[in-house]
Amino acid sequence: MGYMRHHAIVVTSWRTEPLPPFVRDRADHPTLVQVHGKAQELCGHLVSPILGPFTNGYASFFIAPDGSKEGWDESETGAANRLAFLNWLRQFRFEDGSSYYDWVEVQFGDDEWETKVTADSDSRLRAMAAEEAAEKAAAVKRGRTDDEQE
Repeated sequence: MGYMRHHAIVVTSWRTEPLPPFVRDRADHPTLVQVHGKAQELCGHLVSPILGPFTNGYASFFIAPDGSKEGWDESETGAANRLAFLNWLRQFRFEDGSSYYDWVEVQFGDDEWETKVTADSDSRLRAMAAEEAAEKAAAVKRGRTDDEQE
């Protein structure tokens, strides 16, 4: 037995060409073509062609759902491959949490109608912003401004 629950990943970037040599500190970050190649290596025939670039030079591809029911071998393999791809992609974040690649993993088509974003490239940035807001709120509560803290 099992139940249906689809997962897909969409990846978008403006970085479709290698950076010029003078940008050495970021030269190790792959182009979208190389990211697409890694997705194909891990997820095979489920990876779409790269679409674009379109407006502002952005191009995208997606990793389609494996179509298997949850708990089946194909589903477990698909989940492991998607996780391996996202973990590989996460290593190219900058110190401030940003990246050349915007991505989202979504869940949909669930037998229980549970549609949601399960992971995304902005989660770390949201967490950092929330932490900063909490620190500012705590300082205000203590009656101190940013200038007084320095």
